[in-house]
Amino acid sequence: MRVVKERHGGVVRRVRLVDGNGEPVVAACRFLDHLVDRGFSPHTICAYAYDLRRLFTFLAAEGMDWCEFRGPDALRMLAFLRRAPSRRPAQRLGPSARQCSPR
Repeated sequence: MRVVKERHGGVVRRVRLVDGNGEPVVAACRFLDHLVDRGFSPHTICAYAYDLRRLFTFLAAEGMDWCEFRGPDALRMLAFLRRAPSRRPAQRLGPSARQCSPR
């Protein structure tokens, strides 16, 4: 699953979510097109696309269609996301951040 950005003049004009075969994920693409029609920022649309990629990756791993997703599934998705590797370094509170001020 990957996010494809179509640029015109260096500006992102359309964002697509495609599966492993290069086929568009129809529900996600319709939503992203809706955001474009509403005039959302290209940065916002891209952020939604990456979040949708996480959602549809989870759905594929669970063998679910997006229409079947319910509240209890959200907890399993959170656990799935927590287990997923990240390229960003973990942010931890250092010893000084845990100390209370003298007041």
